Amino acid sequence: MSDLTSEIASDKTDSAVAFGKHHTQGAMATTAEAHVLSVKRPWLAAVLSILLPGLGHVYAARFRRAAVWFAPVVIAAIGVTVASRARTTDLIGAALTPSVLWTMFGLNTVAALWRIGAAADAYYVASPTGRPRKAPLVLTVVAWSVLSVVVLAPHVVAGR
Repeated sequence: MSDLTSEIASDKTDSAVAFGKHHTQGAMATTAEAHVLSVKRPWLAAVLSILLPGLGHVYAARFRRAAVWFAPVVIAAIGVTVASRARTTDLIGAALTPSVLWTMFGLNTVAALWRIGAAADAYYVASPTGRPRKAPLVLTVVAWSVLSVVVLAPHVVAGR
């Protein structure tokens, strides 16, 4: 009977470590264990979230966060679908009014910031320790500058 108990305890310990938890008191694994257990690449999660907000969170298996970051994309798609049912001349006429142009500019800016935020959050949640490792300041500034240019470029072109 004690062999069966120790085997069950061993299985629980193995499964707890496999899911990133230490077998004593359910605490998180050490940094080394978490790094070995996590094969997620934070930079890939960030790039995926640039392409489609929430996609990097799906990659990192954070599905609730993915839903939150993806929700505005669904809302925008519904809005475009509803707007596409109107006559083309009505859409063009409405789009050329100053108030609509400023609204579109504001929404475009919010969308760009939303994408940058999704990328930053995806990078954060995909990091093995739950927080990004410290990189040299120059590398961090250059990486986020390039990321911002990549995200903002389509929005600038669309805004013209």
